[in-house]
Amino acid sequence: MASLNNNGKSFKTILIYHLLFLSILVLFFYIYSLLDITCMLRYLTGIPCPTCGATRAMFSLFSFDFINYWYFNPLAFPLVLAFLAVFHINLYPKRSKLVYIYVGIILILTIFLYIYRLTNGLIP
Repeated sequence: MASLNNNGKSFKTILIYHLLFLSILVLFFYIYSLLDITCMLRYLTGIPCPTCGATRAMFSLFSFDFINYWYFNPLAFPLVLAFLAVFHINLYPKRSKLVYIYVGIILILTIFLYIYRLTNGLIP
């Protein structure tokens, strides 16, 4: 299984990169929870970002709290899938066009949702 290749990288190397990224992400969320900051952009500028509430939505989803997931950001999970798809696009080169279409649709939906939530005061 160590011979699995992704642009010359072994499975073990790719696994180490993923574990390192996951560790940094956990540390990032831990520091955020200590500082009680929900969004760095909002904290620094006072303006919510287009993905505002996505982190809280994902925490709600992991807790099976679907009502709060929908309240915080209903596009959080599709955004996570888009993020993962972009970073793993080399695994399926024949489907890269499909990945770009999916990411484009999710980004457009995110912008429309952001404008809707911003104009109606629905951003938590």
